[in-house]
Amino acid sequence: MIKIIFNFLQYLRRKYWKIFKIETFGIRAVVLDGQKILLVKHRYGDYWVMPGGGINKNDDPKKTVKKELHEEAGIIVKSISFKLGYYKNTTGGKNDNVHCYVVDSWDFDSEYKKRLVDLIEIGAMKWFYVHNLPRNASPATVDRINEYLEGKRDLTGKW
Repeated sequence: MIKIIFNFLQYLRRKYWKIFKIETFGIRAVVLDGQKILLVKHRYGDYWVMPGGGINKNDDPKKTVKKELHEEAGIIVKSISFKLGYYKNTTGGKNDNVHCYVVDSWDFDSEYKKRLVDLIEIGAMKWFYVHNLPRNASPATVDRINEYLEGKRDLTGKW
C-alpha cells in the first residue's frame, strides 16, 4: 500500500515538473568502505541508488552531502575525496542538476536515529561490492560507479 501511494505521489510530482518546467538541484554520493559501496532503495522505486537528496536554495553542495548522508544513513563525513561530476537528469519530465561526490573517509554516528521522513522514504540500505552490484541497481548508479572505478573526475554529462 505504501508503495502505491509513493508511486502515485511520484507520478504527480513528475507531472508538476513537466508542466511548470521546474529546475531542481541535488547531490548523490559514492560512499565507500574498502571495496564496498553504500546503496539505498527508496520505497517508491525498484532500483538501488546512491544516497543523496535535494539542495536547498543557496546551500553548498558539499555541505548538503554531509547533511544527507547523516540524515539517511547516520554517516559522519570526515572528508569528501573529490567531485566525480555534475550531471543533468531530464528523465520523466525532470530538469534536475546532480552533483556527485566520492566519500571514503567517514564514521558511523553511534547515536544516530532516523527521522520519520527517512524511515518512510528509504526502504532498504545495504553495502555491495563495487564489482558485484545488485541486478536492479539503477543504470545511472552503475554508470557513476564505473566512472569512479575508471579513475574519472570532474565530469559533466547526462545522468
